Amino acid sequence: MFLRLGILMRLHKGIILILAIFVTLTSLMAGLLSQGKMFNSPDTVVNYYFASRFAEQSTIAMPVWNIQAKEFLAPRSTRVIGDKIVPAGFLGLIIIYGTIQKFIWFDILPYLTILAAALGMLYFYLLIRKIFNNQVAWWSVLLMSIHPAWIYYSSHSLFPNVLFLSLILAAFYYWYQMSQRTRTVDFFLAGLLTALALFVRTSEWLWVGLAIILYLIIQRQTVILFKLIWSVVGAGIVLLVGLGLNYLLYGGSLTMGYHLTSLSPSGSTNFWLNLLLPFGFHPLTMMHQGLEYLLIIFWPFTVFVLMGLVILRRHFYLGRHYFYWLIWVGASLWLWVYYGSWLIKDSPDPRWITLGTAYVRYFLPVYIFSLPFAAWLIISSCIDWLPRQRKIWLTFIAVVLTAFSFKLVILDPNEGFLAERNILQQYSEVSNEVWTITNGQGIVVTPKGDKYLWPKQNIMVYLEDADHLKAIQTFMAQKIPVYYLYLPVNPNERLRLDNLWQAYGYRLGVELFSVNDLAFYQLENND
Repeated sequence: MFLRLGILMRLHKGIILILAIFVTLTSLMAGLLSQGKMFNSPDTVVNYYFASRFAEQSTIAMPVWNIQAKEFLAPRSTRVIGDKIVPAGFLGLIIIYGTIQKFIWFDILPYLTILAAALGMLYFYLLIRKIFNNQVAWWSVLLMSIHPAWIYYSSHSLFPNVLFLSLILAAFYYWYQMSQRTRTVDFFLAGLLTALALFVRTSEWLWVGLAIILYLIIQRQTVILFKLIWSVVGAGIVLLVGLGLNYLLYGGSLTMGYHLTSLSPSGSTNFWLNLLLPFGFHPLTMMHQGLEYLLIIFWPFTVFVLMGLVILRRHFYLGRHYFYWLIWVGASLWLWVYYGSWLIKDSPDPRWITLGTAYVRYFLPVYIFSLPFAAWLIISSCIDWLPRQRKIWLTFIAVVLTAFSFKLVILDPNEGFLAERNILQQYSEVSNEVWTITNGQGIVVTPKGDKYLWPKQNIMVYLEDADHLKAIQTFMAQKIPVYYLYLPVNPNERLRLDNLWQAYGYRLGVELFSVNDLAFYQLENND
């Protein structure tokens, strides 16, 4: 959007072809996955709903059913504040996509991340071409277009991670341009795009901020410092919008939806430690997650990257090569410590190493910024070792890596495209059955069904603690039908639940239907 037409026309034809194929295939995947507005993650359904709401009504908050214990009627990734349901995550994607949707007559929300990804790839090409050379840039974009994580989270388009990284790639390009030329627009766009990226994922502020500060220190002789005021202006526009929206939704400019607590520093060590390491510091967990999600999961790419670093680092003959390497190492270490200390269990089987696990999208900057090292190795291997078999070698590498990605993204039996399509069809069937029985009335208590029942159905996420069990009691005391959706209950599990719920005055009723390993029940009062 900020690239001049002349630059686009001068791009290598191969890049245009790569982008065209990437956009076409991921758009097809996104369209098929979003049919029926059914999603496989609470984050994505919440982002889709609130972005659509903002596009249609210029408001985000959703009215909550005004009953006793209404604060429990919030699906995952949302919170109830007062009489409104609001998103619990960062607002950037919702506002950006909702604003764009206002001006489009068809539902473009499932495809906006793909367009952002394509722009991110363009900026990645331009940035790597400046830092390395044309060949490394070309191969970096090719590797990016077939990287399983980039394909997966571009097609799963309501996650914010690809949008964030695309904005950061564009921002870094303009930060780099500031040391090469003196155009005011570069300074403005660098600040604006950086702020937009952090609006989308504020949790990335530390490594992004440190990278920019380090760059400005190194380039202090070439960057016109007084023009940085334009970067402040660009960032300030986004900052004012973000603070205003936070105030309207959460009651405080510095209040975040994740915790609903003000981020006002008290000067205590605990505050700063929680801000920097909200998931703590757990070396054993870090080692385990780093092994699985930084080395093993995309092992062919990992091999090329590590070989490129070991063999070719001696060829880093320019300061900008070392700076790029330093930024990548620093960001990778920080993301590893930050997210690797978090024990995430979002797969049905914790032993699975899958694309859909949150670590993959959190480590996305690590994967993408490492690709020039792999590209450099691929090119150098042709020049130094296989000059006569260059075309055969390059074709072989591209085919092998593409086949690996295809197997992981499309054919993986746990969270591949085909498996997920089948799961979403099952969810749609369950959702229709629930609607047939409830007609949207009452409350469905479910541990995980919120992602395909909400917002058509009032939901309470089921937890076996006293507060949630009392909330169910409160609902039933108001003569509100309460249903339970989860795995089919065998006699032992029914006995356990009835014993647990007996003190609260209700029990599990008869099974109303069972579909695809999910069963639906209505709760009954103990008489």
